Amino acid sequence: MKIPEWYDEKEYNKARRFYWDNCFQLTSSMLLGLVAVFAIPSILRVLISSRRSNSTYTAYRRYLSTLLHTVSWFEHDLTPG
Repeated sequence: MKIPEWYDEKEYNKARRFYWDNCFQLTSSMLLGLVAVFAIPSILRVLISSRRSNSTYTAYRRYLSTLLHTVSWFEHDLTPG
């Protein structure tokens, strides 16, 4: 992987600071957005048919994994490799 020419480390670190300053609000909004999506039957059917959200356990694992993946963007420096 190669970092694009337009990458600005100062802006990246500024975004990371913003995330950590607002971590609770941002994480809560992601969770509430997910819950809201469950109320749309067509989207819920797609999630269930994916077999990665068809039980409480698989859904928990999937969304916890997604949350941890998202948080990892802000925990580590952006370095290739």
